[in-house]
Amino acid sequence: MKYVFFYDETEHSRKINYQTVTAENYCDNFITGIVGWKAEENEYISDRYLAFEKKYDYRKNMGN
Repeated sequence: MKYVFFYDETEHSRKINYQTVTAENYCDNFITGIVGWKAEENEYISDRYLAFEKKYDYRKNMGN
């Protein structure tokens, strides 16, 4: 059986190195979300996700 996973975190645009951790705006915590499902449920999950996106489309910030 195959599974599909989606991973996202609040801050993933910075490399973890000395310059990052000594920066003035460095924060030593973040939130991670990992969601998984059976690959055979991809279509169902996709349909549900698209319905969610459509329902809350008005909250999007148009790229800002």
